Amino acid sequence: MQWLLFTLVALHIATFPTAGMKNQHNDYLICTPETEFNPGVCDCTASRWRKCFIKLTITKNKFDNSTLIDESQLFSVNGGRIGPTIIAKYKQLIVADVYNLINDKEDPDNSNVSMHWHGMHQFNTPWMDGVGMITQLPTKPRDAFRYVLRAYPGGTHWYHSHMLLQRDEGILGALIVRDRHTKKTRKLFKKVVDNPGKTMLAIRDKVQLQAPVRGAKLAKKSDICEPDRSMFPLFPLFNNRVTLEPLSINGVKLGHKLPMAKSILPKDLRPIFYVKRGKKFRFRILGIMAADVLRISIDKHKLHVVSADGYLTRPFTTDLLVVHIAERYDFILKANLKDHKAGTVFPIRIETIAVKCDNYTTPQMVGYAYLQYTDSDTPEEPILVDHYGDKHRCEVEKCTALNCPFQNYPPEANITCHNVRELRLLNPTPKNQLPQHTGKVEERFLNFAFRGGPVINGIENRLPRNIPFVNSGNEDVVNECSYGRENCSLPCAQAIYLERNSASKADGTFSPQTIRFVLSSIAENFDGTAPNVATHPVHLHGHSFFVTKIGYPPYDANGAIVGMNPNLTQPAADATCGPAHWTNGERPSDIVVDRRTVRKDVIIVPAGGYVVIEVLADNPGWWFLHCHIDAHSSNGMAIAISELPSCQTTPKNDKYKVKHPYWLSKLRYVRHQLFNNVCDIK
Repeated sequence: MQWLLFTLVALHIATFPTAGMKNQHNDYLICTPETEFNPGVCDCTASRWRKCFIKLTITKNKFDNSTLIDESQLFSVNGGRIGPTIIAKYKQLIVADVYNLINDKEDPDNSNVSMHWHGMHQFNTPWMDGVGMITQLPTKPRDAFRYVLRAYPGGTHWYHSHMLLQRDEGILGALIVRDRHTKKTRKLFKKVVDNPGKTMLAIRDKVQLQAPVRGAKLAKKSDICEPDRSMFPLFPLFNNRVTLEPLSINGVKLGHKLPMAKSILPKDLRPIFYVKRGKKFRFRILGIMAADVLRISIDKHKLHVVSADGYLTRPFTTDLLVVHIAERYDFILKANLKDHKAGTVFPIRIETIAVKCDNYTTPQMVGYAYLQYTDSDTPEEPILVDHYGDKHRCEVEKCTALNCPFQNYPPEANITCHNVRELRLLNPTPKNQLPQHTGKVEERFLNFAFRGGPVINGIENRLPRNIPFVNSGNEDVVNECSYGRENCSLPCAQAIYLERNSASKADGTFSPQTIRFVLSSIAENFDGTAPNVATHPVHLHGHSFFVTKIGYPPYDANGAIVGMNPNLTQPAADATCGPAHWTNGERPSDIVVDRRTVRKDVIIVPAGGYVVIEVLADNPGWWFLHCHIDAHSSNGMAIAISELPSCQTTPKNDKYKVKHPYWLSKLRYVRHQLFNNVCDIK
């Protein structure tokens, strides 16, 4: 029955013309322009699904009006503050043509681009993943690249450049995939207003940096601290010469103070988001930060979290929601405070987890957006109420926070932490997609640390010099080095190979192997003082993994790190590189997975601790695993993964050019996914 369905789909797709590109330019989806506070929208669900062609144009900004655009946003997608929000149906096919119009004469070293479709699994088409020198050659100025992808899994995702620091510099946008329809999904979102064009909040910090000083000693003092006394993540690269500047939402700068309630003008309340009283709204939070972890709260309201990195969860009610770089969380807001009339404005607080060094409960930076109750499509006169008497919410009442990057806040913060493993999937994972602990589990240990610069297992990663990894079937990558290398004197293109499991199911079909990654942020030498460790948001391409354990370091009574987690033993810093191992060979017994274990594609690795994630090796291709702090990833904190080399198919680079008619036919894409499945992976 499934093959019949695919055949019918293919026949439907085959009606799409495959003539020259010239005839197709007029078929690009017409996207709405950005509004005062929201990005433009490219809604693929509003047209015939087989007609979803999108044009994304990359240009360099001119900064004619600094009040409208952040000066650190060097580039624009389609001329917006951030790129347009793409909305697609579940498993819809999207064709996105990315045109590079950057003037390479102005900035020759930062003019090539690639576009990564963050969160998309890209089954059997890894060369559409958009990672320069891993899955493709970068797209040069005055050239273009065609991406064809299936919108899966559902949920809140995004797209961004994967070259140098270009994501931080503005090449990004949201990708919303409508949820798979199930009975539980329909019940969860019954009578919930879900308009991603108006309730998607891309939150961002701004970091002012001086030139990097690799290997330099840190300055004696800093005015940026972390509640657990770990390092601010950019200090090892920039020698403490880092300044935090105003935060933003959707590219709109946030004020750092609340306006006086008695003299409010509309210009004082920007950005502002409107909700009708008595209704429920789905908000989508996208972390597009450069370095810091942020937390979001809305005065007088609870946040009912219902999704993490695209996977729906049972509702989890919290006061504060913590978001690290590249994470996505959806929550339902209930606009049901009956004692507040239409026009009432509630501050939306975006706060750094980083704190003042003289007060470990005071955020280093705060930005304000606003939520206003309305009774009609025309907003009433705004009424801003100071609900907490010029204090922080958590000074007035006990707060809960979801997804803290450490085990607990200092006691005086009055905040109770809950980690992401407390989330439970709304729709249970099918049994045949679960990692298995009964047979052999392949373990790989990856420690994210600093040896002069950012490294994994002591090795500074460098991208391949001659060809992308995806093309390495017939030609070697000249600077490649393999996982487990003990010589860390030279940077190299580090790679892990996950070979095919020799076992098969009873019917002779492919049996995927469970792969366990142990991701840690542990100092190799800890002297009991301020630890040389930081929190890292780690992203794995091509998969949504199961979070099966989070291990924290020991803390003192004030929440400060006093040691490294003892479960792992790292190679000595003055000896060799290479992976860690379980101390005394004793693996923790509480690494567990079940059908409702939360799934993500970005996970916060706590400073001084570790996270265990698991996947099934069932998606052949070259993938990337890296810290999502761009300054870390582009300077060495990354590793390539070759999954099931014997099952991979090799692309032909010339077929990526937009002018080439090959990929104009979605039928060819479907055929490739179905019939070029070398190992018959379901």
